[in-house]
Amino acid sequence: MTAVELTEAGTDFAALLDRAERGEQITFTRAGRPVAMLGPLILPVAPPPGPEALAAFERMIAARDRRAKTLGPGPTIREMIEEGRM
Repeated sequence: MTAVELTEAGTDFAALLDRAERGEQITFTRAGRPVAMLGPLILPVAPPPGPEALAAFERMIAARDRRAKTLGPGPTIREMIEEGRM
């Protein structure tokens, strides 16, 4: 574990992020007292959803709606229940 004063961290922050990405844990200090930590957990930034994902989300919302009568193209929920499929 490495301790870095906040006053030093600002100038080398990109390098500190690189070190954390490689697995090093860095503790930021103010006047020698720990105030924050930067560790190896770096979450990827997700790309914005595409049109397919948005369409799927809209279908999920419609299916959640109690008034929705189908699960998409094909038989209605009532037909599936009567056939014993649900």
